[in-house]
Amino acid sequence: MITVLIFLRNFRLNDNKTLQRAAAYGDPILPVLVQHTSREQRHWYGWPATGPFRQAFTHECIADIERQLFELGLHPWRGQGDLLSLVQTVHQLFSGIRVICPHVLGEYEGAERAELIQYCQKHQIECDVVWDWTLIDPPALNSLPLSFTAFRKKVERGLRISSPLPAPDSLQGIAHELPSMSYSIDFDAIEGRAFHGGESIALSHLNDYIWATKSVRHYKQTRNKLMGKHVSSKVSAYLSSGCLSPRQVAHQVKQFESKYGKNDSTYWLIFELLWRDFFQFQYLAHAKHWFSFGGIQQKQTQAPDYDAVRCDAWVNGKTPNNFINAAMNELRQTGHMSNRGRQNAASYLIHDLGQDWRFGAAVFEHYLIDYDVASNIGNWMYIAGVGNSRQVRAFNVVSQQERYDKNLEYTNYWTQPRLF
Repeated sequence: MITVLIFLRNFRLNDNKTLQRAAAYGDPILPVLVQHTSREQRHWYGWPATGPFRQAFTHECIADIERQLFELGLHPWRGQGDLLSLVQTVHQLFSGIRVICPHVLGEYEGAERAELIQYCQKHQIECDVVWDWTLIDPPALNSLPLSFTAFRKKVERGLRISSPLPAPDSLQGIAHELPSMSYSIDFDAIEGRAFHGGESIALSHLNDYIWATKSVRHYKQTRNKLMGKHVSSKVSAYLSSGCLSPRQVAHQVKQFESKYGKNDSTYWLIFELLWRDFFQFQYLAHAKHWFSFGGIQQKQTQAPDYDAVRCDAWVNGKTPNNFINAAMNELRQTGHMSNRGRQNAASYLIHDLGQDWRFGAAVFEHYLIDYDVASNIGNWMYIAGVGNSRQVRAFNVVSQQERYDKNLEYTNYWTQPRLF
């Protein structure tokens, strides 16, 4: 029996429940590193789902986990295509297989997972789909509150953060002749990107943020700053790719508290991890309404007509507001934008320019390195007033600039020509 272990947005050895589940069987493991370039290029509102920044980041994640798996004695396969076609290819080579697969959120991902399960059932192949995406396990979805505050108060009472699972010392692999797919990336064209991928870099970043610089001590006070290496944790790209688990981050924070004491900032970082959990669970509960203009509240309102001039100006940083232009320029040139910038950019598109929030969500999906379907769409719906807040979140971007960029350091940096 061969255990086919799927790596798909769970590109790590440490604290990987899918990997641990596969190892527990004691049979030879064939890791399959999924590359799905056709799905990356599906279009939504005219935008390819995955832009060059996240493509390069994912390539680095795959290269890093591939190297680590070789060092464990395994023979990973870089497979190109959807889950079903990859498993079918392996099944033709090895008749006796089981499949261990992570549960990844998304409309297309869900459809592919359903096809895989159906195939495995038809061919009497054991298929184990593992949830390993959040700090806590999913609650009963029929009792999931619409409000984050209600959710937080409920889960914080019994919150227990377990120790992360260690990476295995060795595993039994199996030789194969499956041809690994090449994945060509023009790194020179995206040299300004904000983050590099891979579990090794993720662990180094987390250690630097929490232990070497102790920047977690001021997280709450600095998280809304627009510029600076450690003004926020910047772990979202590593969480969305699965280079880190939420448990690893929370456990490190708790260890820091044990050594140096608690404060508002250490609490607030775990608070933000619960926000992330909240949106993942909201997606599970409301997936069929996740992409509709009326959102999860199912508001029966008409989407505004698309205004190409306004939308193009917003995307390209050419609106009448330089604070918004700066945020959009940073996004296009690096694949990153601060949370404060995202809220203002979203509000401006929706409430000042009068455009469909889903267009903005598609643009963010294309550019953001840290994109995930639950947090991105959940936050856009929140600002539009069709998600987890019945209140419309319209920001006064002039006062926001006065508050968060009073000296125009950020605005000028990203709107004035710079010599490279």
